[in-house]
Order: sequence, then C-alpha cells, then structure tokens
Amino acid sequence: MEQPQVALFLLLAAIVIVVVVAGLIIFILRRIPGYRKHAATQTEATADAERIKAEYAQAGLRVTTSFFRGPSVSGTLSGASFTHKIVQGSRNSPPRIELSARSALRGEFSVRREGGSESFFKSIGFAGEAQTGDAAFDRQFYLAGVSHDYLRALFSDAQNRDAVRALFALGFDRVELRDGELTAARNGHAQFLELSALRGALEQLVALRTTASAMQVAMQGLGGLRTRHIDTVCMVVMGIAVTAFMATLHFLEPMVDGPFAMFFDSGRPALIAYGVLVAATLLLLRGRANAPRELLMIALVGLPSLWVGSVGAAMLANQYLDTSPPQTVRVVLQRHYATHGKNTSYHLVFPSWRGRRGSVNIMVPLEIFRKAAANQTWVLETRAGHFGYEWVDTLEPMPNA
Repeated sequence: MEQPQVALFLLLAAIVIVVVVAGLIIFILRRIPGYRKHAATQTEATADAERIKAEYAQAGLRVTTSFFRGPSVSGTLSGASFTHKIVQGSRNSPPRIELSARSALRGEFSVRREGGSESFFKSIGFAGEAQTGDAAFDRQFYLAGVSHDYLRALFSDAQNRDAVRALFALGFDRVELRDGELTAARNGHAQFLELSALRGALEQLVALRTTASAMQVAMQGLGGLRTRHIDTVCMVVMGIAVTAFMATLHFLEPMVDGPFAMFFDSGRPALIAYGVLVAATLLLLRGRANAPRELLMIALVGLPSLWVGSVGAAMLANQYLDTSPPQTVRVVLQRHYATHGKNTSYHLVFPSWRGRRGSVNIMVPLEIFRKAAANQTWVLETRAGHFGYEWVDTLEPMPNA
C-alpha cells in the first residue's frame, strides 16, 4: 500500500474510532439515572419557559432577548408599566431575576434580609440602620440608605412594610429604589415568573408609597455620599491606576535599579499610610448601613489603586521632569538573560559603576538585548532622575568590542 493511501486509511480509522467512542460515551451517559433525571428536568424547565412566554404574549406583554442584556419582558399589568428581566450569572455571581417599575418615591434605598454579618457590625457599632418601630420588621429586614430619617418615615407606614413582607414571601431577596425606579430582585433564579406571580409581585411593588412625613424629610434634602458614589470613585481610581501603570511600562526608559524600584521603596510608607487611611475610613463610615461593604471597596480597590497610580505617575515624572545632565559610563557586560513567562523580559547585567560593590541589572527591550554578547563593552548614557532614581537614556555596545 502506498504511503498516501496508508495515511488516508489511518485518518479514516481514527475518525471511526472517535465516532464510536463518542457514541459509547453518550449511550452510557443517557442510561445513568442522574443524567436522565437532569435531562428530564431541563426538558421540563424549557417547556415551562415556553408556556410562560406564551402566557405573556397572550396577555399583551412583549418578550425580547438581547445579546448584552439577556431575556426580558415589558408591558402593563393592573395599570402599572414594568420590566421583568433575567440577568445571566457569571463565574462569581449567580443568575437573578428582576422586576422593575417607575416610582414617585425619592432618594435611594435598599431592603434586604438581615443576616449574621449585618447583626454583627450593628452590635459593634460600626454599621447602623433606620428603625421603623416595628420590632418584628426591624429584626427581619435591613434598611440601607443615605437618610435614616427618610427610611424611618417611609417604612413607619404599615402598608409599605406589608408590601416588603409580601415581596419577600414571593421569593425576592432584595428591594431597592434607584433613580426613581423600584426593583425587586431574586438571586439564584433564572426563569420568568408565572403570570399570576408576576401580577401579584407588581401589585406589591407599586403599593410602596410615599408618606407625608417622608415627603417632608425629602423636601429638606436627601443629599449625602451614596454607596454607588463610593463604588464609582474607587473604580475610576482603579482605571486611572491601570492606565498609569500601562503608560509606565510603555514609555519608561530602562531604570538602573529596575522598573519596580520606586514601588519597593514606597512599600513601607505606603503600608503605614494605608493603615492610617483605613482607620480614618472606619471613623468616617461608622454608622452607615452599608459601611462594611463600602469599607471593603475602599480598602481593597480604592486605596491600593491610589498607590499604584501615584507611583506610576511618579516614575514617569522622574524621567520626563528630569533636568540633570547626562553622564557617560563604559562598562563590560557580565551576562545577559531572558526570563520566560506570561511576558518575557530581557536583562543585561553590568558591574556597578556607582562606587559600590555589586552589579546593575537593567531590563531592556528585545532589539537592544539582541545586540548583547559575552564580554562586550557597552556605553551607557544615564540621568540622575527627578526623584533620584537613575535611568538610562541610551545604551549601545561599543563597535568592534
């Protein structure tokens, strides 16, 4: 048999083997009770979803699916316009459903079940929440918002407390107001509500109403720092830090003490400043309903990003604000090497020329690294740096060295 025919025969044999093995695996899986039960459950869930969508269409509701926003339904029930959507989950967060309707209520707030963490932080006096005067309601639910007076006035109304209880009894685990829109959310659920349940939930959602005392508080102003403002500032700081760090990697010339010398040197002062700022944040946030979450955002995102961004900007300023005269140094290359990983880096090692023992390890671009050879004499033109961090303006091997 000729070689091309042998290759074709082996290819066909491999395809047949793969198909047969795959078929056997599928055959075996389909006969495992757990798989069959899961398949039956999936089939049933799909049938339920199609039935619910058909009920929605019959009721005159509009069901749409967006690549970015996922499936949603909108329309009017019991005289109230609404949006009901499924938010797809990710690796770090479960899917959820949301039911939203416009509201005349002012400000922002959220209501969730009071858990162990909320009770703990309340007990040590770090977090604080509005109390409605209904002891059973206050034990069961946690009210978070900018104005405790407004929440106290709003939920002193028995109808509003009953509406919250009814929504949680329907399976929702969070009710919140933001930008004039009331939303009830349920985590871990990725299927539209039955039409009757949707109607009942919407009726309870729109039953949340303002009160005379709440309007009076709102007229005096509901200003103040909100949790989303803290989140936004921290995310902006992180974006600036990432931009500054990427700009540093792109525009920074080789540093004599390495590109991370300023990070290492500022690490201890930064750690002390971090402790002081975290302590100050604890005092400033004390008594806010979302204080634990806000502290976590500031401590893990805002403050570290502030340090990274500041050091990145300082490294660029060290180079671009430097007015020191250049100094020419001639040294023999001791060795050169590359470190391989996610990002390959290239290094030239020279004996120190700064009056002390040791060596200088300089990270260089690939085009310069390719010029390196053993025992070469190199000419380096260095600058002292605006903040005293010496950097290399130019470096080249001497001709015929």
